Amino acid sequence: TFVRVNNSAGLSVEITSPANNTYQNSTITIVAAASATSGISQVEFYNGSTTDGRNRIGVDTTPPYSITFTTSNVVDGAQLLIAKAYDNNGTALTAESVPITITVDNTAPTVTVQYPTATVYKKSGDALSVNYIYTETNPDKVQLNVSNNTHTAGGATFSTGLVSGTSVTRNDSVIINPTALEGTYNVTAVVLDRVSQRASNSQTQIVVVDNSAPTVSISSPTTGTINGTVTF
Repeated sequence: TFVRVNNSAGLSVEITSPANNTYQNSTITIVAAASATSGISQVEFYNGSTTDGRNRIGVDTTPPYSITFTTSNVVDGAQLLIAKAYDNNGTALTAESVPITITVDNTAPTVTVQYPTATVYKKSGDALSVNYIYTETNPDKVQLNVSNNTHTAGGATFSTGLVSGTSVTRNDSVIINPTALEGTYNVTAVVLDRVSQRASNSQTQIVVVDNSAPTVSISSPTTGTINGTVTF
């Protein structure tokens, strides 16, 4: 528990939400628990790492002590959150929470499917290679789907080995389902970050699933004895 106590006044404060080392975006609520022998007069909330560098977010005078924090007001990346409690004996007796760290991410990912871009033919059980490029600082997972408006021919999710960066190139494979219906399908890549922001890109009508083997028969000549030259 991230608590700092002023023992002389029985004064303590801790940030209970959000959790330490989590990813956040948009507008969040910071919640603190505070107590003191003489009672609490107010809790102040800050973001920043040092006294000189702190930005006061706001103050709450009634429990549960909380404040709204618009993360788009700060740059993406690591941010420290601090709560400071005052007891009813005056400003001389205060306690601060141990700072917690959140990672702010308000920038959505991008993704582009690079291959296939021309029609490819597959049958059930085949592996389809998909090349794609994405940009994301905090990637969580990638989903590849082979589908059309009515059916899904294959899909795969990748959550390990994802690296952060700009124009990250990856190649992954999707296995065409054993029960995939014949038809034409789209290939879609979806990238999600750690705050569930997503981006998707598709190559449409690009994969043809064909499970039917060709057939052939001789129509002429018919069964029987052949004399002379025969034309097939």
